[in-house]
This record gives sequence, C-alpha cells and structure tokens, in this order.
Amino acid sequence: KSTKYMRTVVSYILFQFVRSVYGEEACRLDPWVRYQRRNSVVYARSFEPYRLGRSGSLVNKSVLNGKLAIVFLHVSKCAGTTFKRLLAESAKELGLPAPYTLFRKTWSTFLKACQEGGPICARPLYAGTNALGACEYIRKERCIYITVLRNPIARIISSWQYFCVKGAEKRKGWQKSWRACQASVVEWAYLQPSLATIELSTQQAPIVSMNPINQTRNCPLLADAPKTVDRDAHLKAALANTAPVDSTSHYVPIRTLIVEHLEHGLTHLSKHTGLPFAHLDTNIRHNQQQLGGPTSFRYYQPQVLRHLYSALHYDILLYNALAPPHLHLNDSSSFLSSSTQQQQQSISQSQEE
Repeated sequence: KSTKYMRTVVSYILFQFVRSVYGEEACRLDPWVRYQRRNSVVYARSFEPYRLGRSGSLVNKSVLNGKLAIVFLHVSKCAGTTFKRLLAESAKELGLPAPYTLFRKTWSTFLKACQEGGPICARPLYAGTNALGACEYIRKERCIYITVLRNPIARIISSWQYFCVKGAEKRKGWQKSWRACQASVVEWAYLQPSLATIELSTQQAPIVSMNPINQTRNCPLLADAPKTVDRDAHLKAALANTAPVDSTSHYVPIRTLIVEHLEHGLTHLSKHTGLPFAHLDTNIRHNQQQLGGPTSFRYYQPQVLRHLYSALHYDILLYNALAPPHLHLNDSSSFLSSSTQQQQQSISQSQEE
C-alpha cells in the first residue's frame, strides 16, 4: 500500500510540474519562440514528421572531388563537440573550408544565401544543432547527414547536470523565475522526452509565421517540441531516416554513430566518406568510455532510473534500433542491475580503503 501511495504522489507531483511549466495552452508553435504580441511575425519550425528520400549511392562521390556534402546533426550531449572538432581537423588536413555552422541563428542567413546562389550553399561540410533539412538547399550531387547518439539515460543525466545544475551557457535552461536549478533529473527528462527522435524527424528550416495567441509565456526554454506533437509519428519517421553507420545500404539519409561504440563508427565513416577519422587520439577513446554505460547511473536510486526509462521511451526505442545489441536498453532492469553492481563495487572499494 505504501509503495502504491508513493507512486501516486510522485505521479501527481510530476503532472503538476509539467503543467506549471507548460501552462494550459502549452507551447503550440515552437519552443524557439518566446512569447510576443499576437500580431508579431516570427520564424518557427513546422513539427510535421519529416521523412527523407534515399540519399543515393556514394560511389565516386567524395568531399575531395566536390560531388559530396556532409551535414553533421548535433544532438545535445552526444559527443557533438568532439565530433565537430574532428570534422574541423579533417577539413584542415584535406585543405577544405571549415564546416559551416548551421543552427537556429544562422538558418536565415543560410537560406538567403542559397536563394541568391551564394557559395555558402556549395560547401563540402556543415555542422550544427537543428541542421536537418539543409541537404534540400545544398548544391552538390550527393548530400548525406551524419549524427551521433548516446545512451538516452546517460544523455538526459548529462543534460540535466550541465544545463540545469551548473546553469551552463548563460543559464539557457533556466526558466525566468529561477535563481537555481529547480527541476529534478526526472522532471528534466519530461521536458525532453524524445529530443533525439524529434531532431532526426523534423525539418529544421524555419518558416515565417504569425505568432499565435496560444503561444504562452511559460513555454520551456529547452523543451524538445510543442506539447501537442505526435511523437509516435515522429518515431516512425526517425526510424525511416536513420541506420547504423556500418549498414550495408548505400542509400541511408542519416548515418548514425553511437557514443559507446564511437571508435568503431568513425572507422566505418572514414571508409564511406574519405574523411581521415581513422587516426584517433586518446581523448576520443577516453570519451567513449566515460560518456555512456552504467557508470553514469551509479549515483541514482532505482526508482529514479525507472522514471527516466519511462519518460525517455521514444529515444530508447530509437537508440535500440541503431546501437549494437549488447548496448540495448530492453527494460529498466537492463541498466538497473548494472547500476546496482556499480554501487556495490563502489561500496566494497570504499570499505577496503
């Protein structure tokens, strides 16, 4: 009875938190858009499931012969900074222009340049958060996307620690009334329940729109999508758009690397694209070991991990479809047991010391 009561209390608290953050008329347009007068003109994304066409064979297509463009899709807290550094180093080594940074604030410049036939739309390399859709405008014979995904539980914990607890990047994850992080890791997960799924199934090119009446002041600053988005449809689109980087298919629109399997993925990516990723440094191997796996969970109680597993349902399904079988999160016990083992090992080591 006490367990059932506690679950009821926790569920009620989570409901009230989400309701208080989202408001009654929640975030109907785009989390990018801040509350404005109803007649304001804004740029916003259309959150319709976006399915990419087949990318075409890469035979005789490379960034060196000018026939291939690569767009890196940076999913937050998935080793994106590390990968962008590798991409920049590869460009320098090959004598190519540095990757063009494409994200929310540069989309309008990029689209205008493409309309005018500017050189920005003929570069070989692009990278940034919210870059899906860029291939529609890039002037190359072939254009492919690359992304890196991470164990969703490890990703959300990292995101919460970075944006909420530390208040990083000028406290961009804090609501206006906050003076410190006021969300638990579970509450944070319910603000970004399907971040990777949405990122890989949404056309990110913003369109001009009139700001609707029901775009509320309380739209969360780092929410992954409007509250009303069809997450089931987005998952289907994301699954159709992606495949592991070592897939035998040559027509995959988004080639996906896994953080916990990063060295393997970079080796295959070098073969596909000709970019010199193969000569890895020790920092890459260190990141691969530290960014994922049960070591990220050992400080969290089992009930917290169960709530995270439930909240991140869509991203876990996507991750399982793309990661090697030994990394799958098939149910909460698959990482709870690992977490318990880690806790026991830490206790034993402290007792020995």
